[in-house]
Amino acid sequence: YTGANFCSYCPAASAKIDKIADGLAKEDSSRAVVVKITSETANALASGNNENGRMLRELMSHGSMVPRLSVYNPNDLSKPVGNRTIGNVDQASLQKHIDSSINTAMSKDGTDNSSG
Repeated sequence: YTGANFCSYCPAASAKIDKIADGLAKEDSSRAVVVKITSETANALASGNNENGRMLRELMSHGSMVPRLSVYNPNDLSKPVGNRTIGNVDQASLQKHIDSSINTAMSKDGTDNSSG
């Protein structure tokens, strides 16, 4: 998936996310799960009357701001620990946003992530 046809930034953002996901997959232990979904799939999932639906509705409330990257604490899906539009963001800034968000999530869990 490379992004919506109407989104000029989506193909480049998708490629950057793929590179970051590949890097995370090579780590000894997983710090994150990367999921890319289309707006159509998100709309279908958001219609559910459960926590996942509520979470996606919150994320999609920023629907005009695509592509969007949200990072959630797996132990608290009530709100993202990192949430930003990534349209014209360079690879290093995107990686920094993800790392910072993961560190925020881990510190809220009391997990030490000082190594990286």
